[in-house]
Amino acid sequence: MWGSYISASMEQIRLDRQAYFVAVEQEGGALSALQQALERARLTANCIRERIREHEQSHRVFDTA
Repeated sequence: MWGSYISASMEQIRLDRQAYFVAVEQEGGALSALQQALERARLTANCIRERIREHEQSHRVFDTA
């Protein structure tokens, strides 16, 4: 799961950088599409991180039992 989280986070960073450069060049239409992709990347990374947290929590509960 950590590999998926790292990949999703890297995609988020890549899209964020791309959005920045598009904004600097003031390409409005391209920026809108990038912002949508960036939001999807953020959601993906957040969902994977939550799955990791739940997985770690389940092991803590199991280990203490």
